[in-house]
Amino acid sequence: MATVKFPDEELISFDDTEVKKVLVELGVIHNFSLPPDPRSTVFTYGVDDHPTHWLLFACFRGFKQKSDNGYMMFGWRKKKFTRKQAEGYAQEFVRKHGVSVEKRLLFPQDGKPPQS
Repeated sequence: MATVKFPDEELISFDDTEVKKVLVELGVIHNFSLPPDPRSTVFTYGVDDHPTHWLLFACFRGFKQKSDNGYMMFGWRKKKFTRKQAEGYAQEFVRKHGVSVEKRLLFPQDGKPPQS
């Protein structure tokens, strides 16, 4: 995975262009290449092998309001947040947004996605 440098702070972005650029630079954009779905759906993907941040990405698709669709990114500094804390925030996001279909890797210990 390519290393993307982030500022030494927590991250949040709702800017589609910025978030997609980071996904491409990290080499994980393919995780959001899913077939169209007529339902309102939120896809999430977590990255735990970045050197400085725990990262969570989300893609909202199929919502009636165009402004409700798009990408977002959260980043928690590893020197401030433990894996368990970052997982808690990520799980809370998933619960809050009722993720219906997930392409999810929420900081697994071995760096591999769960088997389906």
